[in-house]
Amino acid sequence: MSKESDLPVITPKSTGSSIRFVTFNINGFRTLFQYHPWTTHRNLAAMFRYLQADIITLQELKLQKSDINDKVARVDGYQAFITAPGLKCKRKGYAGVSVHVRVPQDHESDAVKRSLKVVKAEEGITGVLKSPDTGFAYRDSPSESVIGGYVTFNDLEGEEFTDAVLQDIDSEGRVVLIELANNTVVISTYCPANSMDTDEGELFRVRFISILFQRIRNLHQMGKQVVLMGDINISRDLIDSAAYISELLKAKVISSTNSEESNFETVNQQICEDFQSSTIPRKLLNSLLTDSITPALALNGIMYDTTRRHQGRKHKLYTVWNTMTNARPSNFGSRIDLILATKGCNSQASNIWPQIMGSDHCPVYTDFEEFFVGNGDRGSVSSEKTKLGFEAVKFYKLGRQGGLDMLFQSMRKRKLDEEVDREVIEDTQQVNQKASASGSSSVVSLSSKRSVKTKTRPTQATLAHFFKKPTPAAAAADQTSQFIDLSSEDQQSQSLSLSHLTSPSISLKLTNGKFSIPSDPKPPLCKHNIESILKTSRSENNKGRKFWSCGKPMRNGGDGLVLKTSNNDNKLGHELDEFSCGFFKWK
Repeated sequence: MSKESDLPVITPKSTGSSIRFVTFNINGFRTLFQYHPWTTHRNLAAMFRYLQADIITLQELKLQKSDINDKVARVDGYQAFITAPGLKCKRKGYAGVSVHVRVPQDHESDAVKRSLKVVKAEEGITGVLKSPDTGFAYRDSPSESVIGGYVTFNDLEGEEFTDAVLQDIDSEGRVVLIELANNTVVISTYCPANSMDTDEGELFRVRFISILFQRIRNLHQMGKQVVLMGDINISRDLIDSAAYISELLKAKVISSTNSEESNFETVNQQICEDFQSSTIPRKLLNSLLTDSITPALALNGIMYDTTRRHQGRKHKLYTVWNTMTNARPSNFGSRIDLILATKGCNSQASNIWPQIMGSDHCPVYTDFEEFFVGNGDRGSVSSEKTKLGFEAVKFYKLGRQGGLDMLFQSMRKRKLDEEVDREVIEDTQQVNQKASASGSSSVVSLSSKRSVKTKTRPTQATLAHFFKKPTPAAAAADQTSQFIDLSSEDQQSQSLSLSHLTSPSISLKLTNGKFSIPSDPKPPLCKHNIESILKTSRSENNKGRKFWSCGKPMRNGGDGLVLKTSNNDNKLGHELDEFSCGFFKWK
């Protein structure tokens, strides 16, 4: 039996003129070809042909800018656009997104050529990075030379982004935009997940997603069609997460419908709708989509989920699994890899390919029929490539194969490998030191060059706890119900316990179709009219939850005592100034 016959079967294109979009988080370019079926298709050109991909995005390249070489940038028959973490990025050898667009043949129709001809390309989502074509920031360049739709202060009320914040957002190599000759903008992204559950990480995540989604709205208002594809790192529906469903079923918070999947969201309607608004990123995503099951969220939607359009409300359409628990064989995962499109893009087929290995994610594809033609020039189109400064071969200054150029590339690669190895060893030592000090368990794999921390599961505060009707006493302490977010960049948050909650400190409101997001939160003022301090609860029911309290000492010097006054005690005087005023507020 030939090796070809052992390969997983790929769904044929819907028609000969279909344009196939594919997204695939490969979890590291260096290791991809060590796994079946890529041991047979040992280069990107063979891989793309096997998948019948016309436009394909790869995430988590785990390459720095200095490590981009011909293997990823010079792919036979494809035009490549690649972003990687910059020098200012705190995490080296991390993230990275590529987009490869098939170069059409002369004999193909003008509609196909228009759908594959890249006329503009950009790195980053904010517009602050420098355009290699103009020498200025994209947002400051002539409108005819850039894609446009950049987010302004007026778009996002309540947030004044400094250039430093915007540079930080685009420093990690997470977004590539291309504009096609058919008036369509394709955005390929690897969204952050805040897997370490920090306030700083959550604020970065909300800012990133808010700018990304608002840019899509701006482009759509300009009359362009938009396709968003990649690892969005958000499970948009309850049926998109096995862990959520499992925990809620165990706690008898939701009802199982057994084999009748179509009834699940009807029987558990309120829980399923609450889930869509349970975190800020999830609410933002569902507010972008016209097919959200919550009518109030779908009201301002402009995109649809292509896979859901063709697969309906089918369960277990998971695209990522936890490799540490070997969850893939039992299909216990999450659906976070998506291809979304504005209503003018007519999709013909879409599905997941869980049979394709090589990563903890699987590919997702969508076929568009002749794609979107638009209102522009419908005349003949040349198949010749447009010369663009962001095309990878030019942007990364890659010479022809062989000679000194390949020698220097090899030297850069060895240097990067040494840096990554050193960082992994240092990170591993820090993880083990922290684990020893705290008593938590750690799982560290040097062979895979990644360190993953797991937290010991608390005995209290499971996910189901936040759905149960609270007692009057508990209601005063736990005022909001929160879901957890298991979506993770490096599987870290997939390994965390179900008490690992998203930060409730970041608020969000929708006004006239626009979301307001906060600046860095400031401590509230206590009754002394001074900034309160942040503490962490050690009580059994709220262990680990943060709260604001008066920074002055308790009257008796105790840890849990609050200054109380009688009804006629209105003359606190110096005592109120000297001791805690009793101010308390959950964060």
